[in-house]
Amino acid sequence: MLNRFQLRCAVASVGFGLLGMGAGAARADATAPLDPNAFTSLGSLSGATNYVFNTGSGSPPTLTENGTTVITGVISNGFAVFDFSDINISTGSTITTSGQLQGSAPLAILSQGSVVLDGSVNIGATGRVPGPGGSAGGINHNNQLGIGGATLPGGGGGFGGQGGGGGAAGGPNVGGGLALGAAPNIFSFFGGGAGFGVGGPTDSNVGGGGGGAFELSALGDISIGGLGISNNGGIGGDDTTGVSAGGGGAGGGIFIATPGQISLFSSLSAAGGAGGSSNVGGTAGGGGGGGRILLETANFAAEGPYTISVAGGATGAAGTPGFAGDPGVFDVTGYVPAVPEPGIISILMSGGIPLLARHRRSEKRR
Repeated sequence: MLNRFQLRCAVASVGFGLLGMGAGAARADATAPLDPNAFTSLGSLSGATNYVFNTGSGSPPTLTENGTTVITGVISNGFAVFDFSDINISTGSTITTSGQLQGSAPLAILSQGSVVLDGSVNIGATGRVPGPGGSAGGINHNNQLGIGGATLPGGGGGFGGQGGGGGAAGGPNVGGGLALGAAPNIFSFFGGGAGFGVGGPTDSNVGGGGGGAFELSALGDISIGGLGISNNGGIGGDDTTGVSAGGGGAGGGIFIATPGQISLFSSLSAAGGAGGSSNVGGTAGGGGGGGRILLETANFAAEGPYTISVAGGATGAAGTPGFAGDPGVFDVTGYVPAVPEPGIISILMSGGIPLLARHRRSEKRR
């Protein structure tokens, strides 16, 4: 069991090898989670073996259990929110999201009690299809924040870390999507999709989609075992035209918050996707930047074999090599209480916790 100081020392002692981070990657975010008591409970989330969340087919969002049972969530402040009395996902069970190319909402799963995850959660990108709230691959954004690389050649998407440039790009980040700067709320931005290869758009060399945006908040303890939580960027498509492969998608965002304890026995991953390869003499795609993982808790207990990765994706393995994506951001901070006051989201987005504290002090002086 590690407290926050011990965790930081352990990270330094292993040179970020196990955790998959880069030097200087840790950073604190003042982020208030959604309040489970502000929503109507949908009962206990347990008993099924397969849970599929759909946040992108209109409102309201839905949860399908074992292919038949449908539970309806709500859209609140841009999130697809599902609130439960408690959560117990058994060994061998899976949580996934249905694929949407664009327009899906970030996913928030809340518990008014405790959370036990002994199955697997995978909300990352698959190929060009992003995770919930992420950007699709194959969108040319030419170095804009958070999303896609430039067209020539296929740069990786950026989010927590900057995307790598494609082969012959002239530098490690030329053409890669930029990392987002510090923000008061982790969900004021989403994962980044990568750019087309120059021969695109085709299914073969399209860029990888960005990982999604995922919040898991509870009022009780949170235990994460099984296969853990995966929110990685999509792999860039290989080049079959002899010109340029697609870049890898950026890793997404994972935000886990509780006033109790977070126990980790498995894996948390928001890594960038690898760039595509060019097996016919063209250029390889750049790797996607790593994502962002933030844990807010009274105590973080990392026990037994566990991994935490916000690594950047590698460049493609064949063709003129590009560049790897930069590592993303991982941090553990104290719990920031959810505040159910009207307008709290706008306060956090515009100025964060410091602004809220000043607001409260001014109210006391009146």
